[in-house]
Amino acid sequence: MGCSLRGVELEKLPQDVQDDYLHLRDAGPLGDEVRDQRLAELSTERRLRLKQWIGAELQGEANPNSFDQALLVYLGDEEITRRLAELLIHGDGRQSADALALLRTWHDPRAIEAIGPVFLLDDDSEVADLATQAVLEMIPKIAGFRAEVYPWDREVGQGLGYFGRRILREWWKANAIHFQRRDYLAVQPGNLPPKDGYEPYRAADGTYHMRMEGGEAANWTPSLPPKKVMGEETTPATPLRAMAALSKEEGGPARKSSVAIGSIVMLILLFAFVAGGAIYVTRRK
Repeated sequence: MGCSLRGVELEKLPQDVQDDYLHLRDAGPLGDEVRDQRLAELSTERRLRLKQWIGAELQGEANPNSFDQALLVYLGDEEITRRLAELLIHGDGRQSADALALLRTWHDPRAIEAIGPVFLLDDDSEVADLATQAVLEMIPKIAGFRAEVYPWDREVGQGLGYFGRRILREWWKANAIHFQRRDYLAVQPGNLPPKDGYEPYRAADGTYHMRMEGGEAANWTPSLPPKKVMGEETTPATPLRAMAALSKEEGGPARKSSVAIGSIVMLILLFAFVAGGAIYVTRRK
């Protein structure tokens, strides 16, 4: 998909539209908060006028690196947002990354709506991994969600690791309808990552697996190698926590019981040896 590199010709814009355009463009180096504040100061009529004039000037395909098209996104232009969403799914690696980089700077729930379908891509999709981190960073900057969503977002972000993509996928499946209806207060928090990262369990065939604590998103993951079989050393290719858990099981209740019985037997034998020695000494006297 090609990209339009043509920018807005200021002299073609009415003076009031030029003023608003330059006021927003000059906010770029000052940061997103200043830009959002200046956008909020524009009346609905001025925003609509600016969007119409810029849209008429561009008339090209989505170019995420263009300030003019970024401004259209910030002004809520549905056509350019739809094109960026298409680039996320169907663009090459660079186009997808550029589209995501632009959408993540738009502090509006509609940006997440555009990104959300990426979570349904195949597991080997790099853009879906980038989108996971992007959405987790976007949510705290977007007003309008119910209060419970924000602490959930923080906790998922802190324990992201291996689980984030799966958590966000299930979250999007459950909440996509609310984004499509623009009913953002209906958006619910999703699953949480396990507190210790991994929960090992042993399958019926003796192999070990990893699963996440709680939630349907936790039906996982790669099988771990079996424990020692007939003296053969096996080193599981697992995270450290899994290794620790497997080691702990190898020293579990059955082994501890055997150690305790062995200790008792040794004490009995030692007592018998000492007692026998005492009797022998007494008889010689």
